[in-house]
Parts: sequence; structure tokens; C-alpha cells
Amino acid sequence: MARKATTRTLPAGTRKQVAPSSESEFNAESTTAIAELAGERERPAEPTVEETQARAYEIYIARAGGPGDAQSDWLQAEQDLRTAKSRS
Repeated sequence: MARKATTRTLPAGTRKQVAPSSESEFNAESTTAIAELAGERERPAEPTVEETQARAYEIYIARAGGPGDAQSDWLQAEQDLRTAKSRS
């Protein structure tokens, strides 16, 4: 039996007819297509805690006891990792 197409609201408030798939209504491919139709790009994943810890430690070692603190190192690590992920 054929499934009836349904109307879905897209993230940007636009509407499009979407036929449900047998595996999943919104698989990765359809989600990407919807984001492209809505003019949105997929955001890079946020850095993990482990990645941030490792990068913050690298920053700490690199400053070799110079001015700075753990919070500044952490924030700089997050920024570095986000920049690197957005470029890839």
C-alpha cells in the first residue's frame, strides 16, 4: 500500500511535500537535502571534552609557565578546535 505524502515544516519556515521512506522518515540524506533547501549549512561538530583537554594542555606546555591560566588555555583550545573543524 502506498503511503500518502505529508507536508513538513523546514527549519527556515518553508514547506515542502515529503514522502516518508520505508526505513526512516528523516535519514541523513534527506536531512542534508532539507538543510540545503532551507539555505542552511551543516555545522561542524563541537570539540569533545577530550580534544579540548588535550589542546589546552598543549597550550599550557607551549607557554612554559608564562602568563596565563587554565581557563584561558581552555577557552583558547575550544576556539582553536572550532576553527580547525570549520576549515575541514
